[in-house]
Amino acid sequence: MSACVFCTRAMSWRVGMRRRVSTDIDNGGSAFPTSFNKDYPNEIVGGMTLRDYFAAKVVVGDEIGVRYAEQLLGRAMPDYAAHPLANAIFWADARARLRYIEADAMLAAREAA
Repeated sequence: MSACVFCTRAMSWRVGMRRRVSTDIDNGGSAFPTSFNKDYPNEIVGGMTLRDYFAAKVVVGDEIGVRYAEQLLGRAMPDYAAHPLANAIFWADARARLRYIEADAMLAAREAA
């Protein structure tokens, strides 16, 4: 894989039943590379990274259980009746974390190929 100006390192969180391990991963660089804009020569816009693009494309259904989501986030699910907004934020965080786990797996498979 060639080096690119917009490539940066990102943290990947692989979550296991008993441990959480972080590894450095390459975010894939820019998903939609931009060309030089003569009207704005001093502006560099890298756009969305390939990791972000993969995460946006992952379809997360209702298969996430409460216990799995709590392990994934490291916190308890708020009671919906008492804190509906906190509950909605909890589930949004769980879906986002799962999307990035899938995106990290896609990038790892891409590097292995």
